[in-house]
Amino acid sequence: MYYRTLPCPTGGAVIPRVRNAAIGIALALAPCLASATPPGWTNDLQVFVSETSGADLSDYQVRLVVDTATLIADGKMRPDAGDLRFASDAGGTQPLPYWIEGGVNTASTVVWVRVPSIPANWAAGFHLFTGNPAATSESTLDVFGFVDEVENSSTNQVSNGSPGGVTESQRGFRFHPNEDVLLTHLGKREPNGTDRYITLFDADTQALIVQDNVSGPAAEYTYKPLAQPIWLVRDKQYLLEMYQGSADGYYFGPSTQINPRLTYHDMRYCNGCTKDTFPQNHLDAIHYGYPDFLFRTRKQASSEPKVSIGGRGPTRTLLTASAPGALVGEPVTFTASVLALLPHTPGSTFSFRANGNPVAGCTGLAPSGTDPLTASCTIDTLPLGESDIEVSWSGDDANVGSVSDLLPYTVVRRASQTSLAAN
Repeated sequence: MYYRTLPCPTGGAVIPRVRNAAIGIALALAPCLASATPPGWTNDLQVFVSETSGADLSDYQVRLVVDTATLIADGKMRPDAGDLRFASDAGGTQPLPYWIEGGVNTASTVVWVRVPSIPANWAAGFHLFTGNPAATSESTLDVFGFVDEVENSSTNQVSNGSPGGVTESQRGFRFHPNEDVLLTHLGKREPNGTDRYITLFDADTQALIVQDNVSGPAAEYTYKPLAQPIWLVRDKQYLLEMYQGSADGYYFGPSTQINPRLTYHDMRYCNGCTKDTFPQNHLDAIHYGYPDFLFRTRKQASSEPKVSIGGRGPTRTLLTASAPGALVGEPVTFTASVLALLPHTPGSTFSFRANGNPVAGCTGLAPSGTDPLTASCTIDTLPLGESDIEVSWSGDDANVGSVSDLLPYTVVRRASQTSLAAN
């Protein structure tokens, strides 16, 4: 990745919407991304996010992998990444919330940024700022969704049961998340008000993932934040357990319910065991403790957006036809236009192809418009039947090249009339 400075159009105007009538796609272009750091910051990296699922995304948590080791080594970032910031605009007046998951001062620091809008089949851009030695971190879990300790708890919504139970035991449940969730706190609800070890195991490998001692009063849910939140992966199975000491009990009773974002499988338990024991015994439709945890959620598209940091901006080339179909030998004009987040630089060209073959006179065409770039090609030699038309744009110093989707185009026979006369 590298730093760059690119001019914006006068006034920083937003490029207007462009509609591709042939394939029915309307795309809105983002404002021009200019490099100009806010006061106190000295470095600006442009980040581009390309939507790949075909759906408009809003307030979407985008996962970035940032090479903070190079930035820190070059003196462009604090060693603790406390001066990392994100904003929609070059001046930093529209900040974006972010959370540093981990890996500071490595080539693969994971950062989550909440982006306001990413248009379907297109892209959005924002700025990454560094280089302010006086700044302190604003990393926050508020990037992710959280309602309250009932809505975002594994068992708080469904707790009941009678007190009692076996001492020196593990009681808990096997489950899988129905979506990726971020575990932030371990918790408990038990009848004694004693400190309890809460443990999360990997159900497949039996490995202990995280364990902590949670304190709190009897008959109330209490929670303790993790030093490092943990992603629980969709459809992967886990065990959550609460350990009872020599004088401890737990709530028990019939149930198959937990938070609807999670799926309950069965109760898992062991007797005469330790807090580190992976329970092997199981019962169906029974309460499980209550060990508990709090989690945060993120929006998840069917296909995650693609992210690039620095370098040239993404583009999309669109193709339309002057008529929905043509007769044999009838000329039809195809027009290409380019969507781009960054201002164009001179020297780019368009090349049209029909059925994979270059169209004579329509290769290496210079753009005929600037906002957006356009080029047209008129063809009167398309064969009878359906042809696939496409166009490629070469790209320029600021933007990567792109190729349009195939545009199927049908040519039909001319109408005829037969007459008969007698002398």
